[in-house]
Amino acid sequence: MDVPKRSACINTLTKDPISNMRRQMLEEDLLSEKEIQALESEVDQVLDEAVRFADESPFPEPEALFENVYVE
Repeated sequence: MDVPKRSACINTLTKDPISNMRRQMLEEDLLSEKEIQALESEVDQVLDEAVRFADESPFPEPEALFENVYVE
């Protein structure tokens, strides 16, 4: 297995839209660190609820695979 070069990893991280938006919000004083942390906490809660819902939901029937695929 090839290990990515450090420069490739750094390049990818600099293109991360979430990190870039976070930095921009702080630099332009649009949000404080505390406000960003509150938003991140809220997002984490929403995601946790969505994962819990998915984990607790039954698997769909195989025939449901083709429902809502094409416009009728």
